[in-house]
Amino acid sequence: AVFVDPGASVHDALARLATEKISAAYIGQQAVSGGVKAAEAGIVTERDLLRAIARHGAAALDLPVGQIMSRPLAAVPADAFVYRAIGRMNRLKTRHLAVVDEAGCVVGALSARDLLRLRAGEAISLGDEIDDAIVEAEVQFDQRVAPGEFGQGGQQQVAPESDRHVHPQLTLRLR
Repeated sequence: AVFVDPGASVHDALARLATEKISAAYIGQQAVSGGVKAAEAGIVTERDLLRAIARHGAAALDLPVGQIMSRPLAAVPADAFVYRAIGRMNRLKTRHLAVVDEAGCVVGALSARDLLRLRAGEAISLGDEIDDAIVEAEVQFDQRVAPGEFGQGGQQQVAPESDRHVHPQLTLRLR
């Protein structure tokens, strides 16, 4: 998680977002001995910065970022399931969540883009596994049923039921 001091200017916060190539930063005074408690922190996003500039003009760049930050900070525990984070973002209509440890200190950042990448990656992996299973099933089928091998009534012989299981989570029935 990237933190900006609440006394830093909006200009400095904007420069930090650009340098880090991120869309939000947490606002809080980082303690030397520990982290920043979510209850004591805020967040500033690109949208917050744009709203401040639209409202105050160029003078917004000189405002302390703590003046435009959003609070309270929406957060999820570090051990939360992904669906909880998605649900919280949806319910709060936000695109950023802090990730907090057992002590309530911010230890990470989670964005809607992160969750989208994660879910898309899982879907792509599943699609790839299905494709592999289909190819493997076709190979197994070709090895078990040679062209021209027919049973009664001209029907091709299909491999025994036990050989149809290609993937532990996917069963293909070849007809």
